[in-house]
Amino acid sequence: MEKINNYKSILLDVLENTNYKRLILCENINGFIYNILTEKGIKFKNYENIQDIDISFDDDNFLIISITDCIMRHEDLYQTIGKLILTFPNNILISNRVLNENYLDSKLHKTVMSLGFQARRQIQQNNIFFVFYIYNISSYKKSPDWLNSDNWANPELWEK
Repeated sequence: MEKINNYKSILLDVLENTNYKRLILCENINGFIYNILTEKGIKFKNYENIQDIDISFDDDNFLIISITDCIMRHEDLYQTIGKLILTFPNNILISNRVLNENYLDSKLHKTVMSLGFQARRQIQQNNIFFVFYIYNISSYKKSPDWLNSDNWANPELWEK
């Protein structure tokens, strides 16, 4: 029970701190996220299959994908998530349920990290781990400190 409360807190915190017009979920009915959103009265469009997600939505949407409930071949998952990044560049949350703490060595972890996701949180209960990945193009890559007008791009400092 504690796991669901932690999971719920993380999910609600992310939703509260994200601007979006429409919430889109990819999870089986009665999954963790589905139940939390329904309980809280949050409106959302649900897809049970990741390949069925309507990519004609505008970019003011927030997409949540529960990977355990959207199982497919690894190569297809990579391509599908890559397409979804183009459709939802501002807000994607992936929740991944794994059975051991070595999730850093999993294909899924390496795939989503290579696509620009950031691993945000990990919680555990009874040797089941939930890992949260977030993608937002605006935070994809931070500018390094040296790339600013106070350093090399400032002509007033060229003679120093």
